[in-house]
Amino acid sequence: MWRRAGETEDEIIVELCGELNREDPGPHPVAPGQVRRTLDRFRREPWRGQALVLDLEGGIGGYALVTELWSNEMGGPVRVVDELYVAPHLRGRGHGSSLFAELERSSAGSSAPVAALGLEVRPANRRARALYERLGFSGASTVLYRRLARQGSGPEPAAASADHQLPRLYRDLADWFPLLTPPEDYAEEAARYLRLVTDACARPPRTLLDLGCGGGNNASHLKRQLGLTLVDLSPSMLEVSRRLNPECEHLVGDMRTVRLGRTFDAVLLHDAVCFMTTAEDLGRAIETAAVHCAVGGAVLLQPDYLRETFAAGTETGGVDRDGRGLRYLEWWHDPDPDDSTYVVDLAYLLRREDGSTEVVHDRHVLGLFPRATWLELIASAGLEPRLVPVASGPGPGAEVLLGVKSSPRAC
Repeated sequence: MWRRAGETEDEIIVELCGELNREDPGPHPVAPGQVRRTLDRFRREPWRGQALVLDLEGGIGGYALVTELWSNEMGGPVRVVDELYVAPHLRGRGHGSSLFAELERSSAGSSAPVAALGLEVRPANRRARALYERLGFSGASTVLYRRLARQGSGPEPAAASADHQLPRLYRDLADWFPLLTPPEDYAEEAARYLRLVTDACARPPRTLLDLGCGGGNNASHLKRQLGLTLVDLSPSMLEVSRRLNPECEHLVGDMRTVRLGRTFDAVLLHDAVCFMTTAEDLGRAIETAAVHCAVGGAVLLQPDYLRETFAAGTETGGVDRDGRGLRYLEWWHDPDPDDSTYVVDLAYLLRREDGSTEVVHDRHVLGLFPRATWLELIASAGLEPRLVPVASGPGPGAEVLLGVKSSPRAC
């Protein structure tokens, strides 16, 4: 069903808007900060428009931005669908049609019904145009824009935009993820996580929230013992996990802001927590975990490195599967030891079913914090911090951090 979006869903809409613009780019790029400003303006000045989300059992599957203008030609107000996006795996199921039916129904029941519904569609987007024509939309005119320079407005700075840009592995390359790191390789890691949270919890855990689940490799093993809810910022990566774990609940969400309104016996933040590159963002992610952790439960955090355990290095790997193949070279290094980040450069060699090959570079900027910062932020979230060595020497994942929730806290 389509419903008005809540503030906690802003980051989901930001990501879905990014998917829309990558799939159907327009002449004016839309930066993440611009989307956030639009959503904030709609909340403060609701007469300007509204954001809607497609709320399904598996999570948020799409969004729409709806505004209103007066048309002399139509003889009254026109409700304009400024943006509409439905995730690819949900298309062809009538969700677009149901949106327009709901807009028409709500208009007819209001004290000031609109005269028409309107939308934009680029000529090259034939599939969308065919849908709209079937729904009764017509017209051949093209809307032209000339952007005006205004004080205090303009494109988001490149650095701020890049801050919220997901690496390609979580966008157009997500479908290659099982060949980069196969699910069967995660049995030992998942068993370790289960053992650690079971030992830390006051009672045997039955439910687990995985924040930043990625392609669902750990979940493919943990689901045998636990009821799982899987959250990730990347709709493309969630689709990979859905294929692997169809019995699990999947939700699009940002680990810094998502609020599900329920608690779990355990919360897992494995290597996705490395994408928190400031102490502020790391604290917000840990706070999210604490909010969703039941009393007597535990939060497990598994960064690849702490500042004290970091050492530059390289790794190679990849597998062949279903007629395709992938090989990668991964190189992690710290260009500036004085900041809170390090860099992972990945070179992927992709071989498709037809035998053609492509080399792709992908860069991940990850957070690097000392033990003291981790322990302090865990304690600040109302959890009892614990540090557990899990490897005999340095290397990725050498230490695990736990936060035990022994008493309730209002968050």
